[in-house]
Amino acid sequence: GGGIIQQTRHYDSKTGTTKVLRSKEEAHDYRYFPEPDLVPIYIEDKMIEDIRKTIPELPSAKAKRFEKQYGLPKYDSSFLANNKSLADYFEQCCRHYNNAKNIAKWIMGDFSALLNKEKMTIKDSKVTPENLCKMLEIIDKGKINYKIAKSVFEEMFSTGKNPQKIIEDRGLEQISDEGLLEAVIEEVIKDNPDYFISILRCL
Repeated sequence: GGGIIQQTRHYDSKTGTTKVLRSKEEAHDYRYFPEPDLVPIYIEDKMIEDIRKTIPELPSAKAKRFEKQYGLPKYDSSFLANNKSLADYFEQCCRHYNNAKNIAKWIMGDFSALLNKEKMTIKDSKVTPENLCKMLEIIDKGKINYKIAKSVFEEMFSTGKNPQKIIEDRGLEQISDEGLLEAVIEEVIKDNPDYFISILRCL
């Protein structure tokens, strides 16, 4: 917990430890000498900027960008930014669906839970960013609720199928049109009048 002291130390090979030879506080203590045979090197700002552009975005910088660009909470931004594969997948999803918080919620929640369970990375997953976004759009339209979506997503994870195909094959779509719902109820009553009457008698 102490401060760092500038020192020249000697290594003792017998004990495997180092010992202080002398302390040096300032540059002149090191007795630097100019080398006349070495020419000065001048680096242009453009060269520095060009090199900077080739350096990958650091997780801390990416987390701050996610907060600013996508409006994510600090924890969510850090969670995604600290895993390059998750961060890349998240940004691919953002190109297809405009609710970044919703995307992050699914990636960090149900998606990560299944990946951890199967000991997989998101790069190994059969769920494409496009299909995840299609499922989120279906939820937004009220065609399925979260409970059904979770079941659909588990099948997507196992098979890589399109969510709409899974919903159609399993007859999972909710009826949100009241007129259509009333028509279905009337049809059921018409086909089962005795059963309907027995229900009314119990009320």
